[in-house]
Amino acid sequence: MTSSRLLGARPVVLSLNVGSSSLKAAVRDPALRLRLDVAGLDRGAGRVTVEVPGSPAEDAGPCAGWDDVLTVVAAALARRGLRPDVVAHRIVHGSPLLHGAVPAGGALLARLRAEADLDPLHLPRQLDVVDEACRQWPQAQVVLVSDSGFHDRLPDEAVALPLPEEVRSAGLRRWGFHGLAVQSVVDLVPGLGRAVVVHLGSGCSVTAVDAGLPRHTTMALSPAGGVPSLTRSGDLDPEVVLRLVGREGSAGAVRDLLNRRSGVAGLSGGRTDLRTLLEAEDSAADLAVRVFVRDVAMAVAAAVTTLDGWDSLVFTGGIGVHSAAVRERVCARLLPVRPGAAALHGSPSERLVATGLRVLAVPVDEEAVVDRLARTAAAREDEPPPGRADRDGGSGPIRVLVAVASRHGGTRGVAEAVADGIRRAGSADVEVRDAAEVDSVRDCDAVVVGSAVYQGHWLPVARDLVLRTAIDLWDRPVWAFSSGPVGTPGRPPEELLDVGEMLTLTRCREHRVFPGRLDRSLLGLPERAVVAALRAPEGDFRDLPAVTAWGETIGASLAAAPRV
Repeated sequence: MTSSRLLGARPVVLSLNVGSSSLKAAVRDPALRLRLDVAGLDRGAGRVTVEVPGSPAEDAGPCAGWDDVLTVVAAALARRGLRPDVVAHRIVHGSPLLHGAVPAGGALLARLRAEADLDPLHLPRQLDVVDEACRQWPQAQVVLVSDSGFHDRLPDEAVALPLPEEVRSAGLRRWGFHGLAVQSVVDLVPGLGRAVVVHLGSGCSVTAVDAGLPRHTTMALSPAGGVPSLTRSGDLDPEVVLRLVGREGSAGAVRDLLNRRSGVAGLSGGRTDLRTLLEAEDSAADLAVRVFVRDVAMAVAAAVTTLDGWDSLVFTGGIGVHSAAVRERVCARLLPVRPGAAALHGSPSERLVATGLRVLAVPVDEEAVVDRLARTAAAREDEPPPGRADRDGGSGPIRVLVAVASRHGGTRGVAEAVADGIRRAGSADVEVRDAAEVDSVRDCDAVVVGSAVYQGHWLPVARDLVLRTAIDLWDRPVWAFSSGPVGTPGRPPEELLDVGEMLTLTRCREHRVFPGRLDRSLLGLPERAVVAALRAPEGDFRDLPAVTAWGETIGASLAAAPRV
């Protein structure tokens, strides 16, 4: 068989979606060619269902378990003459290494392996599947697609956990999950508007969306957070967790309890089938259903507060799509949120609809989203960056990029002073560019990233640059600076609220904070109001000679380092 990429056709992409007890696979070129669903892998022997467009799904027999699952997938593809050019993996893991879809080389996979202890229940198995896929299809390009990528655009107040900055800078934040499912809803539902997406499956989450962008989501650091799921506890009082560590004896035992024996299963005596629980007559089943429905409805009501209005309520996931009983119970709890709904006639969902709210059950297609994102990432990877050939040989001057986010030119002046210092220290080729104009850093040997600071935050274009290029920044020496504090030396510096995460993402060698410039004549009316409220003094407080001296230390460090 010949790779379609060599023939100039659109590549064949195999999307793999690893769940806790199942694996879903889809092959597109880009039209859908094949679907496979391998369920029951947690019981040792799964069942394989194969679906070809235009034909009914067929039972393709047993699968011996996780060790055998990709052999089964490969055989199904081979029987139909399909050979993937790209294998895309959905990865459920919150990490600075993963944003959107990224081509995966050995270095990235090794770094993710090093993070396996942060998510021992999910990440090791996902990476094992990646390794096995590389053995099955060695010619294929590997792309990792983050299930949290959709939530990269959450507002900062949704991302930040109420912890000290030095703790948050270690990566403790709200990552969010089920992002591919929510993106599928955005893709499939025209005119979604201001919506709350309720994903109810083996894992459960609630996400607020406005104009296709996330505003809030319930899962935070891991899929165990947020609303209770079938076996996961959801949010708990921290003291409960601390006491459980004392009772169970180790963090690992508590992690297993909260992920595999809690939630609906914990309340019902181990049962996780909502259909069985809804029909059962015992008190434990009744309590489990009521707690589950109540917490989901409360999460929906809370999510609405992050929107300027509410147009759509969308249920997804196996329970959300197939259990009308659960949907109606959640909707019944939400009647007080819509004025006048309780007095109307009909089922709870019909009464919500009568108030102007769309209530939908939408089967999502995560594999289609994975396919689309992977194609974009693979296409970017296939385009050689400008100047790369010159860089690979290690000859010529060191190429340094100073990327700056400046609103009124003051921070741009700081960046130019950094560049002057680097040039003075050696023969480096230094370019200063606006952060918004930087598409790639692959043609650079080193990078300096700087941003103006407003109300404690880097400008969005600076944060976006770091998120877009994080993987490549890890392979280069990086320095960073912030510019914004103004006034005399005795004035307390402005607290930097999100810079710690940027420094972690880049493995920054050094970060400096430099005084800035405040010229009211350059400000718009909203900015002038903020400045007046803060009583910030006007003037140019930049110490450009000190900035240049710092640049000289960067240049000296680069000149002394061996070229690779």
